[in-house]
Amino acid sequence: MLGTQSGGAPVELSVVPLATCVAHYARGFLECHRLAVERLGVATEFTMADDRPARVASVRLRVTVPPGLDEAGLTAFGAMIDHCGLHGAALLRVRLLPQRPHSPPGSPAVPGVSQ
Repeated sequence: MLGTQSGGAPVELSVVPLATCVAHYARGFLECHRLAVERLGVATEFTMADDRPARVASVRLRVTVPPGLDEAGLTAFGAMIDHCGLHGAALLRVRLLPQRPHSPPGSPAVPGVSQ
């Protein structure tokens, strides 16, 4: 946080590479299929463990999918972002929840994405 003396703790910042990796694969898929990347979004939420040592207990990634993908495209998109090896290697429970822009909370995840 620029201009302040606070920021994320190193263990909290460990979530950033995971979101970055998913965004990288998502963008690559969209560019390959000539779909707009401007509306792609990856939001991250995490919870810290209640006990010691300090660690991230769970991570939730919400991927906003630009329009233009049918069901088969969504399945392929989910498979592509599943290539991010960080969520498979992490000792975290990661759930990827791709959503279309303006979709209501809790809408279904993209088929084929790891749960």
